[in-house]
Amino acid sequence: MRRPSARLLVALGAILTLASGALLAVADDTRVGSGGPYGFLTGFYFLCLAPGVLLLVATLLLYFRDQNEAALAGFLGVGGAMASVPLAFAGFWVGFALALAGSFLVLLEPHPKPIVGSSGKGNAQSSSTALRRRGSPRWAAPVATVLVSLVAILLLCPQTITADLTSVVDLVNDPVAYDLQAAYVVGTGGSSISWEVGASPQSTNCQLGYSYLVNAYVNDSGQVYWYQVGLAFDWGGGSISSSGWGMSYEAFGPDGNSIFPTLYSGAGVADFSGPIDPGDPVVLSLSLGGSSVSFTASDLTTYASAAESYPRAGSEEFGGAMPSQNPGYFTGLLSECYRSISSGGALANVTYQNQGASQAQGGVLVDEIDFSGGRFPYLPSVELAEEHSSWTTLVGTSTFQAYGLLLQYSGNTFVTGSD
Repeated sequence: MRRPSARLLVALGAILTLASGALLAVADDTRVGSGGPYGFLTGFYFLCLAPGVLLLVATLLLYFRDQNEAALAGFLGVGGAMASVPLAFAGFWVGFALALAGSFLVLLEPHPKPIVGSSGKGNAQSSSTALRRRGSPRWAAPVATVLVSLVAILLLCPQTITADLTSVVDLVNDPVAYDLQAAYVVGTGGSSISWEVGASPQSTNCQLGYSYLVNAYVNDSGQVYWYQVGLAFDWGGGSISSSGWGMSYEAFGPDGNSIFPTLYSGAGVADFSGPIDPGDPVVLSLSLGGSSVSFTASDLTTYASAAESYPRAGSEEFGGAMPSQNPGYFTGLLSECYRSISSGGALANVTYQNQGASQAQGGVLVDEIDFSGGRFPYLPSVELAEEHSSWTTLVGTSTFQAYGLLLQYSGNTFVTGSD
């Protein structure tokens, strides 16, 4: 090697890629539902190490074998770097960048001179000269390898790449670090759930939108599906673009993955048919038909509305509280706000009014997800908030305080605001 820096870049890339792959593998965090970059590897988490292993082999060849194997090491390095593209999209981009740059430098270096005393010196020299005279570009093969690898990766995991890239764009657009959530879990379900909520602006306290959500699940023969409909502001927009008010909607499958509107890519946002003014009462509803679940939102003042539907199997009604099969799913309400600091600023009061039968039992939960370490909610470096509020049994009208929020709730109302 004429340039030690090239193999050093490959070595550093190998170390970082191995480390990031190991974090994912140990955390079992390759699933799309958790935002993992290797969604197609569910159940085979150890394969997250494959890109780093290829780069490690390339590093060993560069440091401990003769110079004639530099080309092989370079191509292994390119292959390992490209295999780590999902990691790069998920935020672990430094190892990918170093490995790819170092591998290209290895391949673009002049052909190595044969070792003194080895046979075929003249032939090797003349062969190298002939290649240069014919104008054979040394960069053509590695560039072709990059393109072929990229196509293969996109074919293997198109949805995970899209989801990871979307999250990166959101980060660049709105570099928030905390997701504040206040949930009211109701005790009963039924075939329809409907709540009215005011279109309350949150000013600058939620840098990445905010959303007021109605949630419900169905237990279909042991398979639990979860549905959400919400009134959201700048959901996926923010400082660069502003989408304004919209109806957010999403369905999740039994394994925790988002399955609607598109696989893995998160909530959809439907435009309203007319304006939504601040303070307007908006009714959010989830209802089960013969073969579908309906998501609807209607402004009672301007009569603007939005609706979506999703085909479903089975005839079960919405369940109450939390299902034992998937404790992350529940039937009830959720206010969500992404912000840049943990406890900054007061939040405007948001009031939900039940449009159906009174709830006889339920509970509340307040949590703040802290992803300031990894900047993305799905990276292994995520640290959940140190405190998680306990369930509070609903008895008449009650209050609950946590993370700067004051919750007031009864069988027919749920109010969130600053304590």
